[in-house]
Amino acid sequence: MSKGFTTVFAVYDNMTHLDFTGPHQVLCRLPGAQTMIASRDGGDVVAEGNLVIGHTGKLADIDTVTSFACPEASRQHRSLWTRRLSPRCAVSARGQLM
Repeated sequence: MSKGFTTVFAVYDNMTHLDFTGPHQVLCRLPGAQTMIASRDGGDVVAEGNLVIGHTGKLADIDTVTSFACPEASRQHRSLWTRRLSPRCAVSARGQLM
């Protein structure tokens, strides 16, 4: 993994938190990796079971990203995140932000 590798996790209300916490735990431990947690409005997000994912950044405020993850996202959520982040990261052939 190259130095400066940044993954943004886009989280949203009522998401299944395990789909976020597992990958986040692995990626945040990789040497040279940086992870960011963001939501549409920033601040606290309440996942299933009332688990609060707190102090998220605001998606619109993200400057640069190497990889993007939107756990368990519907096509509608992915489209929203893609429009907000696409000027700042590459899009893969499958339409997923990389």
